[in-house]
Amino acid sequence: MKIVNYMLVFIAVTAIGMIYDRYSKKFYPDEELDKYNLVKKYLLNESESLEGKPFLWVHTKHAINARDWESFNSRNSKKLNQPYKDLCVESIVNHCSESFKICLIDDSSFEKIIPDWTIQMDGLAEPVKDKVRILALTKLLHTYGGMLVPNSTIVLKDLKPLYNEKVTNNKMFTGEMANKSDSNTYSRFGPTHKLLGCLRGCPVIKDLSEYLEILVSSDNTDQSNFEGNINRYIRKLMKDGKCNIICGKGLGTKNKKNEVILIDNLLESSGLGLCMCSLFCIILPDEDILNRTKYQWFARLNHMQVLEANTQASKFLLISRGR
Repeated sequence: MKIVNYMLVFIAVTAIGMIYDRYSKKFYPDEELDKYNLVKKYLLNESESLEGKPFLWVHTKHAINARDWESFNSRNSKKLNQPYKDLCVESIVNHCSESFKICLIDDSSFEKIIPDWTIQMDGLAEPVKDKVRILALTKLLHTYGGMLVPNSTIVLKDLKPLYNEKVTNNKMFTGEMANKSDSNTYSRFGPTHKLLGCLRGCPVIKDLSEYLEILVSSDNTDQSNFEGNINRYIRKLMKDGKCNIICGKGLGTKNKKNEVILIDNLLESSGLGLCMCSLFCIILPDEDILNRTKYQWFARLNHMQVLEANTQASKFLLISRGR
């Protein structure tokens, strides 16, 4: 009799388990899939809650560095460890959150929000990773539209007027920055892939993305030559009337006299001679800060030290905070 009772209990528990399993699959979908669907629902659907705002994309790459050790035995970290960038992102949020949907992303975001993206960024080494990252960002813009700005941008006022002006006729747009990759073949200034923008589904950004796919698969040169190829292609799109450009006076890369603003100017105390009536933001050349030994100290400063430093960059960070 006891054996029969045990069997009945076992059958009952098994049946309940099977019913619960079916219920849970129906009402509690896979957690990772659920997260992915939630992101797609937010980004892909034209929900009323999004209020028709364009996206403002701010990408951060987490390179291994030794600026702030996690422990004595592990003398490197994947944390950003550049506090001035926190202040830059804060300025972006403070001045643009009412006009844009601000999306802070990193390399791990691509597989979650770019349809059919299968490349595992963690498995790539530099400089290939940097090249694929640029490709991913152009695909992101084609899929969702919006504006891509560096995370080292000090925003002083809303960027929406710039965006609205430059996406007319479904063109893409870029920003005017110091020409480093073309060896002054054309001029002291040139377009950049670091600041791009377009409407969703823009055919011009798709053109650029397809060019990058070919370039990534066939280009074995170093990163500087690769970026030079990209910027030359953007220049070609401009020449063909398909791409607009934001004047460097609006981005803090050019002064009133049409001179280039360099990191040397931004990290000293002397005035920059900027055209304040045209100025929307100042893009700090973050690679120069990290790569030039003379200026690496700025990346190590904490938030308070950045704001108190006797530099033009610090001055404009204070201005962005209303001080």
